[in-house]
Amino acid sequence: MDVSNNKISEIYDRSFQKTLNLQTLNLRKNRISKIAPKSFENLFQLRILDLSENLLESFPANIFGGDSFSSNRLRKINLSGNKLKGLDSELFGVLRNLMCLNLAHVSVEFINMCRVEFINMCRVESLIFPLTKF
Repeated sequence: MDVSNNKISEIYDRSFQKTLNLQTLNLRKNRISKIAPKSFENLFQLRILDLSENLLESFPANIFGGDSFSSNRLRKINLSGNKLKGLDSELFGVLRNLMCLNLAHVSVEFINMCRVEFINMCRVESLIFPLTKF
């Protein structure tokens, strides 16, 4: 589903409850600043999630956890170009088959704080951080 380049500002709980077989969700280039904890509930087939170029500063800690979300299938997450200030250390830990996480163009403070938290993501083939000077 491609709903990119719109003026969406918030994702509510169960926003996609009628799209249970959704495999790709493109929310790129909107104005999303808030995502409710159960926004992606029951999206058991979701493999690609693109939230790039929005206004996100944070994520609910358990957005990918719980019985109502199949963390086994999600392979690619793009969060580049957001205003992320930090993420819960367990946010990506449940994504056992995540292969690509794009965090390009996020704040240096965020990257410095979270870099160590991604070490345990054993299946990741592509982890994209911005180029920074340390």
